[in-house]
Amino acid sequence: EHLEWLADVDGVTLVPDRHGDGTNVIVIPTDSGFVFSYGPASFARHHAEAQRLGLDVRVIHNDRLAWDVDRPDDLQPPKWADHQ
Repeated sequence: EHLEWLADVDGVTLVPDRHGDGTNVIVIPTDSGFVFSYGPASFARHHAEAQRLGLDVRVIHNDRLAWDVDRPDDLQPPKWADHQ
């Protein structure tokens, strides 16, 4: 899947994980001085950091990009994987 469309915006693009807690994808201007966060609640911290810097924030909810493996229950294949 081509992901160039994620960068086609001024400001910050965030894709949360499927739990809405972590950040699976982040696209930022390289000269923004953005401070990255890791671990639980990183999505909220990234959103707040973008606002602190005065950057526009676009949030994309995408099942394929939201799926990752952080916990044992994440090892179950996502529903969309059954249709491939």
